[in-house]
Amino acid sequence: MLKHHAESLQIMTEHFASNPEVIAFIFGGSVAKGEERPDSDLDGMIILTDHAYEIQRQKGILAECILDKCTYPEGYFDVKYLNKAYLEAAVERGSDPTRNSFIKAQVIFSSDPTIEELVEKIQVYPHEKKLARIKLFNSILQLSGWYFFNDATASGNQYLLDKSCFEIVYAGLRMLYAHNEVFFPSHKNLVKYAERLKEKPDGIIELAKAVNEKKDAAARDAFMNAVFNFTDWGFDIHSGAGSVYVESLEQSWLNSDDNVYEI
Repeated sequence: MLKHHAESLQIMTEHFASNPEVIAFIFGGSVAKGEERPDSDLDGMIILTDHAYEIQRQKGILAECILDKCTYPEGYFDVKYLNKAYLEAAVERGSDPTRNSFIKAQVIFSSDPTIEELVEKIQVYPHEKKLARIKLFNSILQLSGWYFFNDATASGNQYLLDKSCFEIVYAGLRMLYAHNEVFFPSHKNLVKYAERLKEKPDGIIELAKAVNEKKDAAARDAFMNAVFNFTDWGFDIHSGAGSVYVESLEQSWLNSDDNVYEI
C-alpha cells in the first residue's frame, strides 16, 4: 500500500469509527487486493445497524463517494452501506461479483465479533453450485454461438452479431471461471482475471479477443471448440442446452423480476 493510501485509510477509519451507528468497517477494492494504481480510490463496506441502514435506504444513499477526505488529489472514498443481514445473505447466495468484492478484504474495526467470520465465509466458493453454473453458461454459449450468431450473420443484424460475440466470450470464459472455482469479478475485469486462471486452454485469451474483433465463423469456432474440448465437463455439453437456457433465462421471471434482460 502506498503511503498516501495508508494515510487516507487512517482518515477513513477515523471518519467512520466516530459514528455509533457503524458496526464495522470492511476495507476492500484494488488497494486492499494489492492491485492499486497511485490514483486508486479507497473502497469501504460500511456495516450499519439495521435502523441506520433503513434510513440510508429510504434516503436512496446506499452508495456514496466522499470526495474531500483523501490526502491525494485524485482520491476519494467509494462507500457501500450495508447491514449484517446483507453479509449473512452473501454467505448463502451471494453473486460472483459480490463474493469477489470481499476477496482480501480487511475488517478494519468491528463491534460485532461475528463480522470477520462472515467475511471469510463469503469468500468460499459454493462448490455445490459449480456444475449448475457450468451448464447455465454452456447453454448461453451454445445458443449465442450457434443460433443467434448464425441468425445475425444471415440477416445482417449488426446489433445481434455484436451481442452474440460478446456472449460467446462471456459464457465461454465463465465456464472456465467455474471450472477453476474462481469468482467472476465484473465485466470490467472479465478478460484480465481470465488471464490468471491456472487451468485454461492454450491461447484462449487471444481466441476470445479474435471473436469480438473479427466477428466471423472461424474465430467463433476456434474459441468455442477450445472451450468445449478443454476438459471432460461432466455432462453432454451438446444435449439439453436449450432447456437450460429457457428455464434459467427466458423463464427466470417465474422466480424473480430482477433479470433485466428478460423483465
